[in-house]
Amino acid sequence: MGLHISSNLMWSDDATEHTASEQDGTWHVSWLPGRTLTHSEAVSAMQIAVTVGGSAEPGDLRFLHVEGWSAELGLAPAEAIMLVSKPPAGTAG
Repeated sequence: MGLHISSNLMWSDDATEHTASEQDGTWHVSWLPGRTLTHSEAVSAMQIAVTVGGSAEPGDLRFLHVEGWSAELGLAPAEAIMLVSKPPAGTAG
């Protein structure tokens, strides 16, 4: 499990179907449709997706980071978890 980052794409091999992509200098994350993000915000959004979509269970110490990553995105942790728990648009879920 881990987050992979290239110059214009972010993905995880096994933790989540969500991705992030760069277009014209802004980042777009599949679980935050319609929002444009900075590179740092996209990394935080993808870290949330990897943590929630991976093997971490509530109470796992990795969830402590979700609060900080969510704050960077202007979201409450529960809101971020709810949004990222939905499958990406165009996929079965």
